[in-house]
Amino acid sequence: QEEGIIVLADTGIVERNHIKNNGLRTGGFGENFDFAGITVDGIGGQVAKQMTVVNNMISGNYAGGGGRTGIVVRTRRARIIHNTIIHPTRQVISTGIDLTNGDSSTVQNNIVIEYGIRNIVLVAPLVLFRQSNGAAGLVSDYNVFFCADTGGFIVTRGSVRFRSLSAYR
Repeated sequence: QEEGIIVLADTGIVERNHIKNNGLRTGGFGENFDFAGITVDGIGGQVAKQMTVVNNMISGNYAGGGGRTGIVVRTRRARIIHNTIIHPTRQVISTGIDLTNGDSSTVQNNIVIEYGIRNIVLVAPLVLFRQSNGAAGLVSDYNVFFCADTGGFIVTRGSVRFRSLSAYR
């Protein structure tokens, strides 16, 4: 696993970072590498109490044969606001925002763009906003999600996948 910024804490803020052109384009010696621009999690495997990820720019990142994610947040009461994630090329697995254990969280005013078009059969889908293990009380509004690949999903909530925001609402 290749990482840009990793924060392990009970509470905190990740603010005003610019993560560009990171990760590996190809895995060495047949290895596959995942890459995450920003990862926020609790200490010692515990769910964090409250974290804020605000005003970050993540673009041009690669994962050598593995999965690429812009922002990974594993906490309740997360605030993910005013971030921009741009993936200019297609990879096998690509996610914009991955929110796990996100009860009572706010995801607002983010821009997530995936320009790449698939030229391979996908094992795992492209997802702009993934929600798993709880999203009760989630507020998600004023976000811009764009996917050039018609095979991608705007949102997944658990195993339910949505190709449009109208279907998600």
